[in-house]
Amino acid sequence: MRKIIQLATLISISLFSSNAFSVSVSENFDDGFAQNWTLDGLWHVTDNAPFGGTGYALGYVKDETSGVIPNGNFDTGSRNFSTALSPSASCPAACSLSFDYIKLTESGSVFDILKISITQNSSEYLIDTITSENISSYTSLSFDLTSLPGLDTMSSFNVEFYFDSIDSIGNDGAGVRVDNFSVGTPTSVVPVPAAVWLFGSGLLGLIGLARRKKF
Repeated sequence: MRKIIQLATLISISLFSSNAFSVSVSENFDDGFAQNWTLDGLWHVTDNAPFGGTGYALGYVKDETSGVIPNGNFDTGSRNFSTALSPSASCPAACSLSFDYIKLTESGSVFDILKISITQNSSEYLIDTITSENISSYTSLSFDLTSLPGLDTMSSFNVEFYFDSIDSIGNDGAGVRVDNFSVGTPTSVVPVPAAVWLFGSGLLGLIGLARRKKF
């Protein structure tokens, strides 16, 4: 009887399992820290305009205040640029990067750029360059890292956020926020054959019958 119940438990776990995401690195900054990140220049953890209005986010900004509405600036009186480097990550198979961001900067495709890259063994792999301004609501981005030519996602790599104002003027926007950062392997559940469902139902019926006989 005990063996039957144990087997039924295993079947129920298989039948009712759902899609999963094997995470290598995940950070929402809500503890107020960027654990194992390397932050240069104006990059720091801030409680101004975090995702969802609570907690913290990674920000490229200065002179901001706590709250939901983005404020502050990145005006240092001169051109400014620096990087935020994630902890090391790796994926056993397929690999994706996802995060949410806002960007409040001056207009123009050549100013106030945000570059997202992968660094590995002194090599850099550019993923995207964001030049859009006035993205005041969080926008989600996701990238398939497995498709990057030359990148070995099974070996250690880092994600780099690089912001460059390019010039010394028009830097009075609220800058950049990054939140809900994650690198990992999406995993899909294999469909369960109909025969397995029938077997599971029959086994559960046997358990019920055995219990009635016992009592």
